[in-house]
Amino acid sequence: MSIQESKAGKMLGIFFAVLGILLIVAIIPWQIASVQTEWYNAPRFFPYVISGLMVLLGVLLFISGVKKKNMEDQETYSISKNGLMSVVVTLLLICIYVGALHFIPYLPCTIVALGALMWFFGQRDLRKLIPIAVILPVIVYFGFTELLKLRLP
Repeated sequence: MSIQESKAGKMLGIFFAVLGILLIVAIIPWQIASVQTEWYNAPRFFPYVISGLMVLLGVLLFISGVKKKNMEDQETYSISKNGLMSVVVTLLLICIYVGALHFIPYLPCTIVALGALMWFFGQRDLRKLIPIAVILPVIVYFGFTELLKLRLP
């Protein structure tokens, strides 16, 4: 299956705009508690900013796709079976990772998940895979727990 650049831009623009609106209207109010504080210090402030930017950029992407509709020399993107399988396997690994975080602590779970994703995407050199899969989660864990004083699962 192949799709032209203008149609891809329009479809992605609609997707991001609708997702941003869904976040603003339903998901953020449902998942993040409302706190009586200054508007810029509220827990919902940053998610609302990001969602608003998603809507804005989605609309701009849609407009860009509409403008490119009649232009020649557009790129044509193709969807291959291997590419689709990579997306499905990645989403599956991420779902397993999120589910495992309820039972396994952050560090071992993240090390295994990152190593599995690196292996899946072709990194077979263990001299690169192991240090990266171990050091990056440790840095993130240290940054959140010691520097930001946040508790990770």
